Amino acid sequence: MINFPQISLVYDRYKKASPTRKASIEIRISYNRKQKYISTGIRVFSNQWRKNRIVNSENDIILNKGLDNILNKIRQALYDMYNEGDIDIFHISDKIN
Repeated sequence: MINFPQISLVYDRYKKASPTRKASIEIRISYNRKQKYISTGIRVFSNQWRKNRIVNSENDIILNKGLDNILNKIRQALYDMYNEGDIDIFHISDKIN
């Protein structure tokens, strides 16, 4: 069985969020016991994040769509790497851009 990278959203990796302080949403890519974090550029308060979705925000639909677009780009880049035969999660940023 071929190993494929796992992708997940990580909110507040440094445990700094509160209802008055925003924290960032990052994407974690895990492969062969190594991890790569990619910033999404989106920051929200702790009461605006629930079950990997942004809620209670006036533009939550737009932000969630942006997260979905970033995840789709990463998945596509990983599929392209898989088809080429070489998966390197540390060069994923080069493939996305």
